[in-house]
Amino acid sequence: MGLLSDVEHQEIEQLINQYPELKAELIAIEEAMESYAKMKAITPPANIEEKILAKAISRTTATVEKKELVSSSKLPARILLFAALVSLAGMFYFYTQQSKYQQQLAANNKAFAELQASYDNLNKTCDQFNRQVAYLRDPANKPIVMNGTAIAPSARAVVHWNPTAKKSFLDALSLPEPPANKQYQLWAIVEGKPTDMGIFDLKAVDEFHLIEIPFIPNAQAFAVTLEDFGGNPKPNLDQLYIIGNV
Repeated sequence: MGLLSDVEHQEIEQLINQYPELKAELIAIEEAMESYAKMKAITPPANIEEKILAKAISRTTATVEKKELVSSSKLPARILLFAALVSLAGMFYFYTQQSKYQQQLAANNKAFAELQASYDNLNKTCDQFNRQVAYLRDPANKPIVMNGTAIAPSARAVVHWNPTAKKSFLDALSLPEPPANKQYQLWAIVEGKPTDMGIFDLKAVDEFHLIEIPFIPNAQAFAVTLEDFGGNPKPNLDQLYIIGNV
């Protein structure tokens, strides 16, 4: 149902027909509101034109007596236009506030998403830490300590070797930072021969994490050498940093 009665519609049409400048102003108001709505991507409320006109008629009849309308032929148009502009200003304020609320909501949603991602990462880290603690507490786990050689006497690392779970983890406790073109490589000594267990990056090790390494069931010892970046098929024994027997 419309906001204006048939009588009010007739009154508006008479005023618009009587005052061309009023019609031009109302058209300008309508175009301005449409442009603003498109700019803010906001759908104008239903019956917005009738709302403005209804407020205009209400303000006109409440503040102007009939004799004043008769005495000045342009007074009704000016009052109606003023009321319409006041209503339009209110609508602009409403749209502006709504836009601010939408922006704040978007910012809150973004902050929540970041917190959720942080929580998920922390939860993942805790799960990994708990699994590693459970592994280290397993009575079948055997820590193989590798001590430093003459070229790195303070270096030290531990291989946590579990023949029951068939898993192994490396804890690189105190290896010096390698040069940019070098990497550490882990070896298992099997029947007196070195078996490549892969290179590893110290940056992947921290106080909460162990590096999972291949499980070698019949290893007699473990050792770490410093090799060219990418590793080598055979160890450079001149760069043997740590070694430990099973």
